[in-house]
Amino acid sequence: MARLIAQACVLLAAFGFVIAAVWLLWADRGTILGDRIMAFGIEAGRWLERTTTVDVIDRSDVPARTDQIGHAILWMTGTVVIGSLRLMRQPLGVVGLELAALSLASEIAQPLVSVNRGFEPGDALANLVGVGIGCGVLAMWLLAQSTFRFVRVRR
Repeated sequence: MARLIAQACVLLAAFGFVIAAVWLLWADRGTILGDRIMAFGIEAGRWLERTTTVDVIDRSDVPARTDQIGHAILWMTGTVVIGSLRLMRQPLGVVGLELAALSLASEIAQPLVSVNRGFEPGDALANLVGVGIGCGVLAMWLLAQSTFRFVRVRR
């Protein structure tokens, strides 16, 4: 029963990811919500800077625009959520390739479904980076699970 509830929660999170991706990446008004979320993130980062005296916001050594970081975070999260569902049936490499193709397709389709949005290669690259990081997180999770199973079996 607990496994069924966990799967239902992951499925609900996957549905939420799809809705967020469609709203933020395709909708003409999605950028307004994205700007508000980004402003909140920047304010939180500035508070962190004041509190810890560590510079985290205005970094010239971060090689991405703010919206590209948002793309990477969105697709990393989506890869972890959807990947955790897909890993029950397919290997991680296949899941990663599927999500990479989906992220590129969503970026390429923007000019077809939205009036004010267009294909941006930097955003597509950020999507792929997010999928790659998400696959890395899933790989570490799989490694931790197999290690835990190995330790339990040896006892």
